[in-house]
This record gives sequence, structure tokens and C-alpha cells, in this order.
Amino acid sequence: MKNRRQSTLILLMFAGTALCALALAGELLSGQAMEVDFARKNLAPCLAHPFGTDWMGRELLARTLAGLSLSVRVGALAAAVSAAIALMLGAACAVFGGWVDGIVSCIMDLVMGIPHILLILLISLACGKGMMGVTVGVALTHWTAMARLLRGEVLQLRQAPWFQAARRVPEKAAVYTSGSPSAPSTAGRNAPPISARHSSRGQRHLFGVRSLSGTARHWHYFGGEYGGAYHRPVVAGPLSWNFAGAGGNAVSLGWGTAAPAAVAGQCAGIGGRAMKPILSVENLSITFTRYGRGRERKELSAIRSLSLTVDPGQVAAVVGSSGAGKSLLAHAIFHLLPQNAQVRGSILYDGYPLTLERAKAFRGKEIALVPQGVTWLDPMMRVGPQICRGKRDTASKELCRETLARYGLGPEVEELYPFQLSGGMARRVLIAAAVMDTPRLVVADEPTPGLDARAAARILGHFRELAQEGTGVLFITHDLELALTVADKVVVMYEGQTVDETGAASFRTGEGLTHPYSRALWRAMPGNEFQP
Repeated sequence: MKNRRQSTLILLMFAGTALCALALAGELLSGQAMEVDFARKNLAPCLAHPFGTDWMGRELLARTLAGLSLSVRVGALAAAVSAAIALMLGAACAVFGGWVDGIVSCIMDLVMGIPHILLILLISLACGKGMMGVTVGVALTHWTAMARLLRGEVLQLRQAPWFQAARRVPEKAAVYTSGSPSAPSTAGRNAPPISARHSSRGQRHLFGVRSLSGTARHWHYFGGEYGGAYHRPVVAGPLSWNFAGAGGNAVSLGWGTAAPAAVAGQCAGIGGRAMKPILSVENLSITFTRYGRGRERKELSAIRSLSLTVDPGQVAAVVGSSGAGKSLLAHAIFHLLPQNAQVRGSILYDGYPLTLERAKAFRGKEIALVPQGVTWLDPMMRVGPQICRGKRDTASKELCRETLARYGLGPEVEELYPFQLSGGMARRVLIAAAVMDTPRLVVADEPTPGLDARAAARILGHFRELAQEGTGVLFITHDLELALTVADKVVVMYEGQTVDETGAASFRTGEGLTHPYSRALWRAMPGNEFQP
């Protein structure tokens, strides 16, 4: 296949070289172009004078090259200035919006509304005519079309799912650890920064969590022995903490310069304490405002009084027909709804309201989203850096390879762009990126479409492993039969409401289903002979 990129690059280099040579030749011949010799006036083209001479005996070839050289220089300078103006104003419109966009748009409309040639002449005369006047005139009248194009492109990129997801990941915070496994719970605030080697080792071992034999408690969150105490560095993005001590006490935590109050939140349910839900949605309602003709305004209710809970170590499947509001629920948890959405009710994460500020702090680290569409991947970045989130150290790359291998993808996938992946591969990359740091809550929005039965079973098996390690999993799907292979409980949604929240066993036997829609789903399963 012909390499068009290489051919285009060669053509551009040739054109650039020709223009530079033309500009240089015209500059060198500018003196000869002005020489007057009436003895050779009006000569016809010949070998000595390829273009002939004019009525003053001036060399027409030299004058042509000098004129072309001047045109090239004016065009290049005017294009550079015009492009700079278009880039600054077009990007400012898209980035700042509001009054900035309004003012710049008015200026563009004004410039484009004046006859083009007339505006160039007026600006050139005002700037002193000559080369400088023409350059300024062309530069100040040719930026509008490019600015509109750049504004549209930037606005389109800002609305892309991968950009929305990337901008919501906060900057990396400081990471601290205590020097002693038996240090008090506040030691992490003033402890020295954790070493990169220590962090990477902790991240690698997150996929090798095991229970320790010979202990009073079986640890599913942490592992490894340290001086007779159980010490496990848990690293998830900028949030890092250590749990140590034979009694299972949380000993240190670091988050920027201040530690959250709930230091032992990850230990909920260990050692006989009551386990609180990792996610609790209560009376959630979502409406969208739509405008028609004139001042007509409509309120579209998408979700009404929805309630559900997800416990640590539990896989909760959310099933329902298309349009029931399942994906809206996932986006509401992560505060990814559009601006015309009104949200009522409460969403609690680890017992506290999941506000926009908390969601920004936890997204991509403690809570992870496996989006429904593969367009959430950055099309301009290779797979490896997307999963590693820009980290280039050896430990991060090794962890990336291990995570990809876990989902049946080879190391060569790291060097591919999203458009080079099949639909199933791209979906597995999204899942790998979401669970790489072992979050405490995973919201998987239709993660299995486009996958064969073996790949889907492998992914659900990994969700089950995450749940056994203490992660809460909210599994959104249309495939009830597939969900029952891994779910602990099933939440049935119908027309934006929760109509049933029951154990998975109820859908295996048909007992305990209270709503007609839930019973209809059970009867329609293949094992029940698709009863109407």
C-alpha cells in the first residue's frame, strides 16, 4: 500500500524548498530588476533575456522573480500573524466561553461583514501602504475563517467523553507513609514521602492479595508480613495509605497536606464491626429541562425515586430495558450529567454525601467507571500511557503489562492507538484502565457487549475477584442471564424506577420477585422456556 503520509511530507518539503529558493532568488535579483538601460528596451525573449525587457530596458525575468519573492514574503508573514490571531481568539472562545465568546464572535461577524478588498485597502492605507501596510491588511482580514474553524474543533474536543473524563481527574497529591508499622493513625501526616519503589511494589501486589494462614482474621484487603504485624501499602492514584498492626489498625494516611477523618474506612466490616454500604443511592430523581418554541419549557423525568445500595465485597447487577435510566444512574454517581439535568435525592459514598468535590477527588482512584462506549479512550494517545496515566517508571509499565495480560491482551497493545483496536479489545482496555489501581467501587456500564462468551466470562470472573478483595461492584447490563453468574443481588429498573432489589437466588428460582416486570423477566429467561 502506498504511504501517503510520506508522499505528502516529501511534497511539502519540495514546495517549501521551492518557495524559499524563489524568495531568496528574488531578493538577490532585486537590484538587477531596477536597472534601466534604454539601449535594450522592448527586446523579445531570447537566450540572453529569457523574458525579454520592458520599455525602460529592465530585465523582466529579474522583475518577475523580485515580485514573486515579495509576494511570498508578504503571504508567509501575513499567514503566520493571521494564524496566531486565529489560534488565540478561537481557543479563547472555546475555553472561556461566556462574554469572551460573545465579544470575539461579534468581532468576527463585523470583519466578515465588510467587503474583503475594501477592508484590506483601508487597513493598508492606515498602516502606511507598502509591504508593511499590505501585510497588516491581509493578516487582519484573513483570521476570521480559521478562528471559527478552530473554535468549532476545540468545542468538539471539549465535549468528547475522553476529554470530559480526563479533565475530571485531579492533580496528583502528595503521598505519605509512616516509618513504623505500629505508628499511631495520625503518623502519616508528618511522615516522609513514600518512595517510588515502595509505591510501585504496593501497586503490583494489589493483584496478588491473599489471606494469611495462622491468623485470627483473614485479610482480603491487605497482605504480607512485616515484623510480626500485617503491613500493606495500598496505593490508588494520589490517595495512599498503610494499614499495619496485628489488630488490623489503620496506622497512616496521606492525602495532600491533610488526611480525611475516616482513616479506617477501608477496614469496615473487618474484625466483627458492622459493614456499611460503600454506595447508597436514596430517592434519586433526575429531570432534564428542554426548550421548545418561544418560551416553551418542558421537564423530562428520566429517573424517579430510585434507591439502591452496594456493600463492600458485593456485586450488584442493575438490569432493565433500554431507556430505563441505567446509564444515567452511573453518570449521576460520577457527576457527569449535562448542565440541563436537575438531580434530587442523595448519593452516599462510604457513608458521606458524594458531592462534586468528593467525586472529583475520588474519580479514577477510589471509584472507577467502566464506560459503555469505547469513545472514552483518547484517540490521540497510545494505549499504554492511557492505562498508566502518564507514568513512565518501570514499575508502572510492568503493572500495565500485567493488567493487560489479565484481560488477554499482549504487551504489543501498549503501542497501539484506539483506532487500531477491535471493539472487544477497546472494551477490555477500558476495563483494565479502570481497575488498575484496585478501586473501592467499580461502576461497570455495559462492559460485555461485543465480547465473546469466553472473554465476557473472564471479565466477570475478575469482577468477582475484585469483590472478594473488598471492592463493591455495580454491574449495569441488559443480559440478566449473564449477570446471574456473578451477581450477589439484582436491582431491576423499569421506567426510571427501582421496582425490585433482591438476591440473585430469587431470579434462579422465581421466588421473592414482587413486581410484575421482574416476574416477566424471570419467565422470559431461556431456562424458563421464554414464557410470555
